[in-house]
Amino acid sequence: MRGFSLAQKYFRWSFRMLSLGLVMGLGLSACQSEPPADSASLAQHGENASALTLEREASGPYVTGVVENFRAGWPAADITSVRWSASGGKLETSGERVAWTLPSAGVASLTATVVTTDGAEVKGTWNFQVTLPALAENAPLAPAPAAAAATAVAVDTSGDTIDPYCELAFDTAGTGYLAYYNSKHDSLWLSTWNGTTWTPQLVDGPGFGTGRRVQLWGFALAVAGDGTPHLVYQAVDSAAGTTKSFYATRVNGNWVREVIPVSSTFSNWMVALDPTNANRPTVVGDISTPVTGQTYSSAHRLFTATRTAANTWTVNQIDLAPSSGGEELAGEALFDDGGTLYIPWLRKVNPDQTYTDTKVGLVTVKGTTVRTLDFSAKTPAITRFSTKDIRVSLAWAGTKRLLIRSGYSVIDVAIGISLSGSTWQEWDFEDSSSTNFPHGDLVWADGKPFIAYAHGTSVELITPDANNYWTYTAIGTSSYTSLLSTQVVNRPPVSLAVRPTTGQRHVCYPNNDNIMFQ
Repeated sequence: MRGFSLAQKYFRWSFRMLSLGLVMGLGLSACQSEPPADSASLAQHGENASALTLEREASGPYVTGVVENFRAGWPAADITSVRWSASGGKLETSGERVAWTLPSAGVASLTATVVTTDGAEVKGTWNFQVTLPALAENAPLAPAPAAAAATAVAVDTSGDTIDPYCELAFDTAGTGYLAYYNSKHDSLWLSTWNGTTWTPQLVDGPGFGTGRRVQLWGFALAVAGDGTPHLVYQAVDSAAGTTKSFYATRVNGNWVREVIPVSSTFSNWMVALDPTNANRPTVVGDISTPVTGQTYSSAHRLFTATRTAANTWTVNQIDLAPSSGGEELAGEALFDDGGTLYIPWLRKVNPDQTYTDTKVGLVTVKGTTVRTLDFSAKTPAITRFSTKDIRVSLAWAGTKRLLIRSGYSVIDVAIGISLSGSTWQEWDFEDSSSTNFPHGDLVWADGKPFIAYAHGTSVELITPDANNYWTYTAIGTSSYTSLLSTQVVNRPPVSLAVRPTTGQRHVCYPNNDNIMFQ
């Protein structure tokens, strides 16, 4: 974080408190308004008053999603420590300095509690009016931003047939990671991008005395900020002749592969990293489980498998409605900053019926607490979950605001204090009667959603314009086999991610038996 100097232009606002003895005796704190532009101080509240100050590094309005840097000052005594808290957003603290990612629009507060060398605690709270990004009056309709390059590049140059599924991610240093499946040789690959070229690495595949034949039925990728990859996939153990579920990561440059202790019959899975547990990976999926007392003998159930140490997994089954036809994983799973895991699900009311007879929703898991939210009654279009859209996309859009791309629409969910108290709205970006297969991905960047969408043979980048109408920019051409329309797989043919070092949106998608990056 940059330091503050007297030459810098700050918005500085002071509030005056009672003498230090009164502060200690009465535990008083100040609750103030947004710092005035003229930097005027409030009136003192008695003789010998001291000033707790808040210095801002930037100027101008307070805009949701923007990182603001502040410093607390207490001139009456030296500061030994400062505790920071806020009504929303994200804080990164370093002693008397704080970087605050501003929350959603509205009134937000920032509190500093200063501990002085003589043991006194002085607390001040500042209120700020946070706004949405300003829109230029009568702004013209602008196209969505293009991808990083005018032309796409092939990720794999081996000449082999590459299956039409990919997963794209970046670490905090801006290195790209792209997982894909080589269907000619039944192998899973992870390619890394340094900003110029892609370098492929074999994750798993057939070998002599080693290796496995990786199956097509999907894979999952998550990348930690430090560049540690986490992959989940299904493969045939040639020596044993059985299909197993595998997890792979890279340790000191070497691949480590482990068997996940769940049945090999599960068909959908994702992997998510818990920020409150050193990015510990949790695999989420569904598994076929025997059912008694019903006309059907088995049904799908959600499960989580958490890796607590090397080759050590804790597996928990989630029973939302034990008498139902079963719940299946409907798409991405992700953690919030507090360590709560969000999982989208769909349920066939009766497993003998089609996917048109479904319920859909969210389930959250934190520790042993499981909560669920059913979208079906209030959001008709979200029931477009189907075997051709088995994977929906999730993205955080600020504190307690979750976006879901489901088929042809985006669902904007305000997470309530209790999950059942959540509210949501739905916004279509495509005609639901379209013959397109609703494959795509979703991210939140620059204060708005971005969707990468396979519209027939065209890959489109979709985002709101200055007036919040969807704009559609064709960024590439995609062709792939009928496999997408005939088989149930939990990978989309399009993946979208933001490179943190540049803020640029990047996509991967299939074309001519290869995966393209743009």
